[in-house]
Amino acid sequence: MPNTVYPKTIIHSVFMTLLIGLLSFLIYYLLLNRLPIALIDFIAYSLSFVVLHRISKNNLSHYRFGKMPLQPTLAFVFLSFLLALAIGIPVNHLFSHNNWSSASSGPGINTLLGLILIAPLFEELLMRGIILPGLLKKYTPKIAIVTTALLFTALHLDYMKSIGLLVHGSILGYAYYKTENLLVVILMHACYNLATVYHPYLFRDHLNQVQFFSVYGTFTKGILLISSVCLIGCFIYLRAFFKKGENLRQ
Repeated sequence: MPNTVYPKTIIHSVFMTLLIGLLSFLIYYLLLNRLPIALIDFIAYSLSFVVLHRISKNNLSHYRFGKMPLQPTLAFVFLSFLLALAIGIPVNHLFSHNNWSSASSGPGINTLLGLILIAPLFEELLMRGIILPGLLKKYTPKIAIVTTALLFTALHLDYMKSIGLLVHGSILGYAYYKTENLLVVILMHACYNLATVYHPYLFRDHLNQVQFFSVYGTFTKGILLISSVCLIGCFIYLRAFFKKGENLRQ
């Protein structure tokens, strides 16, 4: 693992996460409605990364972006996409019971840039690039991964998505622990967000109103079943891959 100075403890990680939240709040407070949301996202995330990068005393070589074997990498990325369908979206629906009004043009460019490019890049640099490696030096992998996932969930300030975020954060932490490769988790994060963003635009009722994934109804039950079976298949494949002593650390 990189010789990260901070975080040394869980308390350090909590304060670092609070700092991310504070910096982001200030940026959004000052710039909201003045700049495009994607640009505000970029400023908030990049400022948070620069500050935490300095606090952690990392250098650029500590952020791993190595080559990856194709099959297990695709399994991780596909697993992340399936998590949004099989776990994240149904849970969100059960908490919110919302219907969205139709948006014929689909997600805007700001949504795509923010959720599928900017957020995955910087959130993984912060959570799995800085905080998780620091915790892994002091704590067991389970404690480090779960702690980072909890902080990742808290950072989003969205209780309706908390279960999905906690599960996804844990899987991202596990993937980074096994691969020590940020590109893997960035791709996983982007695919999770992609499924979450586009799902409401793909499944519409007869009134042409966009709605969240529902666990009720024949069609959506089929999607849930197929996603769950494929999800289990990805887990089985990855467990067998790592059980052989193979890894993605190149």
